[in-house]
Amino acid sequence: MKEDLLKHLLESILGRSKSARGGDEAVFTCPSCQHHKKKLTVNLSSQKFQCWVCGYKGHRAFQILKKVNAPGVI
Repeated sequence: MKEDLLKHLLESILGRSKSARGGDEAVFTCPSCQHHKKKLTVNLSSQKFQCWVCGYKGHRAFQILKKVNAPGVI
């Protein structure tokens, strides 16, 4: 359930995602490098993420929301 909410939140900010690894991960367009293919992989249970093009990575999805200046994020 928590993973579904995280995926929905990230999709509302970053756009539609693709599923990877049997639904355990979601793949988005990277807000750091804006690569034309979806290369930012987010593990929905651990919230770790990594862009396979520019190397942008972190341990909490909150960092992605800060990067895109999402509303309500300080």
